[in-house]
Amino acid sequence: MKVFAVSLSIEKVNSMIKAAVATASLVIFGASAVLAQTPVDIQPAIEESIRRDAWKVELQKKLADAQAAQKKGDNFEAAKLYTDCVTLLNKIGPYGVDGQQKAVVAGVVNVQETATQRDDARFADAGHSS
Repeated sequence: MKVFAVSLSIEKVNSMIKAAVATASLVIFGASAVLAQTPVDIQPAIEESIRRDAWKVELQKKLADAQAAQKKGDNFEAAKLYTDCVTLLNKIGPYGVDGQQKAVVAGVVNVQETATQRDDARFADAGHSS
């Protein structure tokens, strides 16, 4: 009877090995199919990420230029550059540019206030008082 029990154990082990090999084969085949599709599926996301990174670099440059123009008193150029920054912020989206977004908003507000004050001064100088 022990011989019969050993042969049953060997048969069980053989069937478990066959099942494990079959399962591993399916997993490897399935994983290779998924991996074969992944590069095609993520290519647009990679391209978009590269575009957004390039826009972030451009945003940094334009923001620095806008701030420099504002410090020089060239509010027209600063306003133009801040407008370009707003366009870039819209392209980039809301993530990862919080600091730049706050700086752009502050710059736009400051340029508008300066322009308003100058317009008020010109209006007052022309002899029109409120």
